[in-house]
Amino acid sequence: MKDNKKNGYVPYEVQQDYKPKLVRGRNGWVIKGLVYLSLIGVGIVTTNGSEVQAAEWRPNTAEEIREKINETDTSYTFADGDTFYEIGRAINVKHTVLMELNGFEEGSQYTVPIGTTITFDGQKITLTDKDGKVLNEQILSDGDKVDKDQPFMNQTSNPVIGKSIDSATNKTKESTDKTDTTPVNQSNFDNGKHSNQRNPIKSVDANPDKPIKPIKPTVPVKPIEPKPEGNRLEELKKQLADLEAQLGNKQVELEAAFVRLNEANAKNKENSIISANAQMVVNELVDKLAVAEAAIIAAQNSVVEAQSAIDAWQPTEEEKEVPTSLNEALINAQAGLEVAQANKQAILNEQAIALQDLEAAKQLPVIDANSIAEETSAINDEINHLQQKIDEIQAEIAKLEGSTKPEEDNGLEEAKQSAVETLANLNLLPEELTDFKSVIQAAQSVEEINNYIAQAQTAHEKNEAIKNESEELKKEKANALIQLDSLNLNSEDKEILIYQINSATNLADISDILTHAQSLSTENNKKEEAEKSKLEAAKLNAKKEIKTLHLLEEEQATFLSLVTNAKSVPEVSDALENAHQVSDKNNQNEQNQLEKVKNEAIASLEKLNLTEAEKSAFKNRIKTAKKTTDINSILNEAVVSSNKNDEAVSKKELNDAKKKAKSDLSKMNLIESQQTEFDKQIDEAKTVSSINTIVAKAKQVSDKNNEETANKEKLEKEKEQAKQKITQLEYLSEANKKDVNGLIDKAKTSEEINKIVVEAKNQDDQFKQDKETSEKLETTRKNALKELAGLNLKGNKSFEEQIKIAKTEAQIASVLEAAKVESAKNDKTENTGLESQKKSAIDVINGMSHITDTQKQTFISQINRAKTKDRIDKIIGSATKENEVTDYIEDYKEISVETVKEVVQGVQKGLVDDYTVYDSIESILSKKTDTTDEVFEKVHEEIKKDINYEISESDYEKLQVYFEINDRYTKRMIENINTLRSELGLSPLNYIELSDKAKAAMFAHTIAEGYEKEHLTSNNSSVLASELGNNGENMIPLSSAPVSNVLGIAATVEELADIMFKKELNESEFYSTEGNKEDGHLHNIIKGKSNSIAYGALVITGIKNGNGPFGRDILYYDYSITEIFSYK
Repeated sequence: MKDNKKNGYVPYEVQQDYKPKLVRGRNGWVIKGLVYLSLIGVGIVTTNGSEVQAAEWRPNTAEEIREKINETDTSYTFADGDTFYEIGRAINVKHTVLMELNGFEEGSQYTVPIGTTITFDGQKITLTDKDGKVLNEQILSDGDKVDKDQPFMNQTSNPVIGKSIDSATNKTKESTDKTDTTPVNQSNFDNGKHSNQRNPIKSVDANPDKPIKPIKPTVPVKPIEPKPEGNRLEELKKQLADLEAQLGNKQVELEAAFVRLNEANAKNKENSIISANAQMVVNELVDKLAVAEAAIIAAQNSVVEAQSAIDAWQPTEEEKEVPTSLNEALINAQAGLEVAQANKQAILNEQAIALQDLEAAKQLPVIDANSIAEETSAINDEINHLQQKIDEIQAEIAKLEGSTKPEEDNGLEEAKQSAVETLANLNLLPEELTDFKSVIQAAQSVEEINNYIAQAQTAHEKNEAIKNESEELKKEKANALIQLDSLNLNSEDKEILIYQINSATNLADISDILTHAQSLSTENNKKEEAEKSKLEAAKLNAKKEIKTLHLLEEEQATFLSLVTNAKSVPEVSDALENAHQVSDKNNQNEQNQLEKVKNEAIASLEKLNLTEAEKSAFKNRIKTAKKTTDINSILNEAVVSSNKNDEAVSKKELNDAKKKAKSDLSKMNLIESQQTEFDKQIDEAKTVSSINTIVAKAKQVSDKNNEETANKEKLEKEKEQAKQKITQLEYLSEANKKDVNGLIDKAKTSEEINKIVVEAKNQDDQFKQDKETSEKLETTRKNALKELAGLNLKGNKSFEEQIKIAKTEAQIASVLEAAKVESAKNDKTENTGLESQKKSAIDVINGMSHITDTQKQTFISQINRAKTKDRIDKIIGSATKENEVTDYIEDYKEISVETVKEVVQGVQKGLVDDYTVYDSIESILSKKTDTTDEVFEKVHEEIKKDINYEISESDYEKLQVYFEINDRYTKRMIENINTLRSELGLSPLNYIELSDKAKAAMFAHTIAEGYEKEHLTSNNSSVLASELGNNGENMIPLSSAPVSNVLGIAATVEELADIMFKKELNESEFYSTEGNKEDGHLHNIIKGKSNSIAYGALVITGIKNGNGPFGRDILYYDYSITEIFSYK
């Protein structure tokens, strides 16, 4: 782009050295880089239309716009497809004026604000948005017209230029040919603190000459002192001072509002430019990506062509390997493809960053300038209102002051009024009119007024002269613009020259501009003529060169047409370059074909009866041949030589050749019919060369037979392997396996064999799944029948029959659930009066005097757990028996193994309880606090470091939830152990209550066993020894033993205690009077005469969900246990 600054004009630019362009895109012509910045009223409207498909958009012409306007219309609404230029031609307003009225700058004439309406009232133009809101108003002049001799749109006449009516004040105000186009809410208001002029809709620039100021006459005039009329005059002056103060404050507010408005507009404009630039970068990368993809396609084609050349090459006796040139061509093509792909990836990476930048630009804030503009307008209205009040009060003050003047001064007032009326008819600038009115009102004599009127008349004459001169200047500008249209100028130069003409202030400048424009036009004509000559010469040379290239007839015609229609030298060069590429490709294809024919011809020589010298000579001639016809001619000569050589061969040589050929055939893999046919052909052969041909054909047949034999052997081997796989299938019946093997024998291909094996494997898997499902169902059925036997069904066998015929686990679960409901109902019926019987039985137990308190508590616990009256009677019987016993069995070894096993089985069956009556473990642990968990984790971490770690007293208090579990666990275990001892005739064990410190030591001991995974006796032993007399013994050290609740109900401490006790009872299998298992847990329970049981510890380490039988949810409990006995 040229430097327009040196020509005195700098166009609006989105960024330095950037101008919108119309370029060819893949889908048509595209306007690149347009950024529309529209300032309508005060609101900012930005459109980042970086790509506009010009092929889909067509501007409305002035003629089309005129057809929409009726003869009586005084308004027009902007529609889609309108441009400022065409609208201006249609309504006789310069497009630059329309753009300025709408807040647009040069460069954005490709769009208009759709829905905006322009209305004419004579020379007054008003712009409103689609909601009817006034956006701008302006008094136009002839200088704003396209054709100054014609009126504006449908206006039959134009009012006198220079006079318009201010709608707010009904006062006459002046305008000139040059009008400021600043929007309504950005008018240049009077910055004076106490201006008496109302703020106009537009500020009007005066002509370049300095306005005439009135000069006070030197004739002294005696002032007339005003005579106020009472207090009313003083009151009005006080109100006037107050209103003027308010007016000054509002003008300060207005200035501040304008500052904020300008800042908002500037920031919005800056953000819109950033967004436009980001969009422009993205668009450029899209174009680059398209070029990169085209380069990849071209590179891929080069790779295919190079590979095709290698595939087409045939080896010869002298050249058995692929030529280096062909390999290098392929390597180079592949390298070019890699470079093209890397370039595309680099562009994609750059595009990703550009898209991020664009998205960030779109997120830039848009400041609400409309609200600021509305605030500015509101302040302006308040100023006008205040000014109106001030005018009214000033008028009243003037009236009061005038009424007090003497009769002789009435002539002065009439002279002032007359003078003001005279001023209204003069051509004065607004500033001049204001000044003259002011001095006339202050005049103290008629002579002074007449002097001011004379000065005003002088200003009027001066302004009239300027006006006349301005009309001539405008006419010359219009003629100059018409002349520009006839010159050969580029759009950029023409844009600058139009601006310079419109900005010219005198006729000489316009003349200089036209002279410069003529020189530019002449220079452009010379350049175009030179370019035309250069283009014709380039076309002539290109056509000559194309005719010399290796092109097909239609290819040559195409390229000649492209050259003929080319509009520039680069287009000619492009067509010539493309023609060379096609020619090179044709040459390469022809060369490849020639090489293929040469290789075939050389191979044919080997089959002919030629001497080595003849063969070598023919080969050399073929290699140097330039055409296919030459090669065919050489080959024909070779055939003639071969035939001559054949004729020279003797009969003996022919017979020897036949004998050798048959010998070669006998060594080949030929079937009998093939062997017979080839022998016959050899017998009939007349020349050695024909014999050689026959042997070569036989060799091909033999090779094919070898291949078929190998394939057959391979297929047979695969069949054997497949049958071995079938034999290994575990769940397929022998009959099925036999059928599958039959299918394998009939298979013709490897694919058929594999398919048969896969289908057999799938069938075997299905049989396996069916068997496992059946076995699982039978196991579930067996467990259900076993559980059914323990229910109180009063002989009802229907549930048993339903379970036996059930087809699924779900059906079994449903029947079992119904049976449990039935059993619960029967239990409830039988338990009527059971509670009163329990109460009576407990009274009986408490009345027994020969059993210990521990025994009493054990029997009472058994009574509370009893489900039937018979069970209660049996417990009373056992207690009575114990009460009557004075001597217990002192040595447990006196009890036989059989007796122990029998008693253990009975006790195991009695370990059945309704655990739902107890608090669950979860309900106990729910009492924990954050402090409880914190201390629990702390204890675990410390014991990891030192297994002898002692729990502090304060930490013991915070772990009471866990010690509640331990107390309940110990109580339950004592009941179970003393029940077993009572059944065996052994004395009951007494419970030793440990101190809190000893309980804490036991707790730590249990946790340590969980980490060490072994039996520990030393941990915290000193604390325990002091209370247990150094006779402590671990009964059950278990680490993280998982227990599941099969019914999915939360487990209780009592349930876990019963589970652990059943594990101890299972050791009866190892019980022996020989004592080889005396260290077992069962021995610890029943040995000794007067043992005591101490505190036990149970530590819950985890609760988690899992899946149980019949698809039900169950709970798993992980815990560690320790119990201690003390022997006295």
